[in-house]
Amino acid sequence: MKKDQTVLFALLVAMSSLHFGCEEGETPSARVELSPSEVFFEVPSAGELNRAVEVTITNGGDSNLIISSVTLEETDSNKEVVVRDAEEWTEAVTVESNESVRLTLLWTPTDFIIDRGSVTLETNVGEVGLSFTTSPLNDLPADGLCGDGELQEPEECDDGNNALETCAY
Repeated sequence: MKKDQTVLFALLVAMSSLHFGCEEGETPSARVELSPSEVFFEVPSAGELNRAVEVTITNGGDSNLIISSVTLEETDSNKEVVVRDAEEWTEAVTVESNESVRLTLLWTPTDFIIDRGSVTLETNVGEVGLSFTTSPLNDLPADGLCGDGELQEPEECDDGNNALETCAY
C-alpha cells in the first residue's frame, strides 16, 4: 500500500504543476507595443496643408488589450496636432492577442513654433505614453486659396497672382 500512496502522491504533484499554457506564477496579460515609439512630423509636402503619421498599436500579449481612452496634450496654446478620426477612440477599443490597430496623428501647422506633446493611451494594463515633435518651418503650407483668383475667407484680397501674392493666413 505504501507503493500505491507514493504513486498517487507523485501523480498529484505532477497534476498540480500543470498550467494550461502559462509559466508557473504567470497569468495571461496584454502587452502594448507602439511603432513608432516616438513621432516626428516632417514638413508637409509642397501643396499639402498637413502631415499625417500612423502609429501602430500592437497587442504582443496573450490576452485582450483594451484601450479605454486616448488623450493628446500639446505644450503650446495653439493646438496643431490632433487625433484623426478621434470619434473612433471615444469608446473602448479591444485589440486581440497578436493583433494591431492604427492611430493616426495629424499636424496642421498654423505658426512657426515647433510643436511638442504627448499622446496617452489608458489601457487595461496601465497608461502608455507616446511623445511627438514637429519639424521647424520656414514657410507655412499654402492653403490652395491664395492666388486662385477668387476672394474667399480668410483672404483679404486675391488678384489671381499666386507667384507674387503673399498670404499670411
